[in-house]
Amino acid sequence: MAEDYLDLTAVVVISDFTELLALVLSGLGLSLLLSQVQQLPQLLLALLLLLDVIRTHWFQQCLSAR
Repeated sequence: MAEDYLDLTAVVVISDFTELLALVLSGLGLSLLLSQVQQLPQLLLALLLLLDVIRTHWFQQCLSAR
C-alpha cells in the first residue's frame, strides 16, 4: 500500500516538474525544446521503473546472502 502511494507521488512530482519546465522554456522562447520536454515524463518514469527493478534485485541479493 505504501509503495503504491510512493509510486503515485513520484508520478505527480514528475508531472509537476515537467509542466514547470515546459512553462519556463516557453517563457524563454525556446519552443523547439518544448517537444523534447513533452517526452520527459515517459523517460523519467522508465528510469524510475528501472531503478526500482535494480533496487528490488539488490534487496533480494542482500536477503539471500544472509
